[in-house]
Amino acid sequence: MSEWVDFGLYSLQAVLLWIVLPAWGVRLLRPLSTEGSATSRAPGAGWIKGLRAWGILSVLVLLAYRLDKVPPPLSAASLHRTGFEALLMTSNLMLALGLLFAALGIRQLVLWLKQNAALQDDRADEGFPLNRDDLLPRALQYLAYALVLSALVARPVAGFLRPDRVHDIWGNFITGFALALLLFFTAAGSVLRAPNHLDRMLGEHWRRLEVGTCYLLMANLALLELAGLALELWGLGSRRHVALLVAVFVCVTLGCLMLLPRQTPATIEPPEPAQ
Repeated sequence: MSEWVDFGLYSLQAVLLWIVLPAWGVRLLRPLSTEGSATSRAPGAGWIKGLRAWGILSVLVLLAYRLDKVPPPLSAASLHRTGFEALLMTSNLMLALGLLFAALGIRQLVLWLKQNAALQDDRADEGFPLNRDDLLPRALQYLAYALVLSALVARPVAGFLRPDRVHDIWGNFITGFALALLLFFTAAGSVLRAPNHLDRMLGEHWRRLEVGTCYLLMANLALLELAGLALELWGLGSRRHVALLVAVFVCVTLGCLMLLPRQTPATIEPPEPAQ
């Protein structure tokens, strides 16, 4: 397999994570830009530019390693790494550093929301649908459950049929079950919790995104487990192939996440007060 495949997937991951996702988030949270006083606008402009710059830098560094243009002592040869190992190492390093920077910006936004939570109380009594079926179509819920069940059952069955290729059966089973259970209860908490500041600003839109994200992760993690199992059965469970599979998973998850808000059912009107 050409190392351009590695470069392409890691670069796509960086572009989606540091350039496309922040732009989508800015549009999603645009109502917050009018919150507060003239001296207390929602933070984020400089932070978003920094994330975009990091995305561009990540792609350039990956390209430099792919073209073998990185001088010693940081070159792949100096680090005793093959081409794909250098790309994987670089992608992971840039990802980790970028997540630290992103966490700082998210922390500032959360602090700002807490400080300005009382600025808009006019929608505090607005009704929100508290039924999971109102927030996510039941067919999509059942699809996520079916994928999780398939992923949990597939590895023990495959291990019984091909014990020479499938390993760590019960460790993966317990981990997958725990993650699915965690996401299920997180979605339940998103349905039942009291409206917060983002709910009051963005309405049902934000609540739908919360619940949809939980089910999206539930389904995609199950697909990741099934795809990883397929690689093992085909004898392709190497570190390189697993890393590429995870990069595909991240890209697909980010792409689906940005499509979630568009799937918004008709707004449920709150009941009229009794005469």
